[in-house]
Amino acid sequence: MSTESRIKQLMRGFKTIPDLEAEKIAFTISLCEDNSAFIRNIENDPNEPNSTLYPPPSAELIKKIVYSARLQRFIVLLSSSTLCVYKRQKETALLEKMQESHELKDSENKKALG
Repeated sequence: MSTESRIKQLMRGFKTIPDLEAEKIAFTISLCEDNSAFIRNIENDPNEPNSTLYPPPSAELIKKIVYSARLQRFIVLLSSSTLCVYKRQKETALLEKMQESHELKDSENKKALG
């Protein structure tokens, strides 16, 4: 996150479903005007650093970020309807997978969108 970038949206993050139910916040996710996101730890866990998440260079704007406790990954929805999966690692979250909207399938292996 650039020191000049302003936060346009702030979200709470939970590591597990019981934490969500107990409203025990583990981290915050700040969406910034420069189209980055900053993940800040609330807990004092030295194994999980504060991280910055950048969308792929050709990406549209970040619309939503959610954390999957089951996958232990961040799932990012871009304005182009592309989904990106990130792993939190050190100071920068790493992009592991991109899923274009036309590639999404439902449980019957039919196109989910369109």
